[in-house]
Amino acid sequence: MYPAFSPAPGVTVVDEAGDGQVAVAVSGGLTNPEIGRALRLGVAGVKTHVGSVFAELEVTNRVRVARLVHDAEPAG
Repeated sequence: MYPAFSPAPGVTVVDEAGDGQVAVAVSGGLTNPEIGRALRLGVAGVKTHVGSVFAELEVTNRVRVARLVHDAEPAG
C-alpha cells in the first residue's frame, strides 16, 4: 500500500515500524482518520504515532515529515 520507510543517511530512524508506516502515510497527505483506516488503527493511536514521529524527527508539522520521507526515498 505504502512504500517502505527507509531513511536517508543522517536522518533519524523512527524506532517502531508503526511510526514508519504512519510517517509514510503522513507524507502522502493522508489525514489521521484516513491513516487509521489504512493501517487499521484508531485515531487516538494514529495521533500517538504522529506525535512520536514528530519527536523522533524533531519536526513540528506534517510538511517537514513529508519532506524528510521524500528525501529518504531512493532516487529512481
